Amino acid sequence: MASSKAGLPPEIKWFGIAVVCMVIQRVSVRAFALEGWESDVRRTIFALTTIGVGLVALRLGKKWFGAWVVALGVALNLLPILAHGGLMPVSIEKLQESGIYQVTEEDLGKPLALSKDILLRRDEVRFEPLSDRYILTLPIIGKNIYSIGDFVLFIGLCVALGEAVLRSVRVSARPTGS
Repeated sequence: MASSKAGLPPEIKWFGIAVVCMVIQRVSVRAFALEGWESDVRRTIFALTTIGVGLVALRLGKKWFGAWVVALGVALNLLPILAHGGLMPVSIEKLQESGIYQVTEEDLGKPLALSKDILLRRDEVRFEPLSDRYILTLPIIGKNIYSIGDFVLFIGLCVALGEAVLRSVRVSARPTGS
C-alpha cells in the first residue's frame, strides 16, 4: 500500500474525511433549530455531508469493494432525503408503532428534534420503501428505525472491515528479509 508524504496511507485520509462529514452531520442535527433559517442550514448540511460520505466511498471503491457497498447504501438513503428537502422521512404510523418518540398530528411535516428525520403520513413519503421504516433494537444502541440504505451501509462497513483484516493478515504473513 503506497504511503503519502505524511506517512499515512491515502485510504486513511479519505476515511478521516468521511468521519469528519459524519461528525459535522451529527453536530448540525443537534445544534441548529428545527424552524426558520437554521432549519434550512441543518437540512443543507445533512444533505451535503451525506453526499460527501458517498463521494468518499466512491473514491475508496478503487481499492475496497466494501466502499462500493457503502456508496450504494448512501445512494439508497439520498433518494428519500433529497426528495424531502434534506431530511429522511419517517411516517407517523411507524414512529407511533416504535414508541421511540411521542408524536401527534401537530408534529406532521416537522423535523424531529435531535434527529435527521422529518415526520410525515405514510402516503406522503416519497420513496417510502427506502425511508426509515424498519424498527430494530440493537445492543448498546437500543431501539431505532432504520432504512434499507442503513442496512446496506452497515453491510458495506462490515465487508470493508473484513477486507482490512484480510489485508493485515496477508501483510503480517509475508516473510521478512534477513
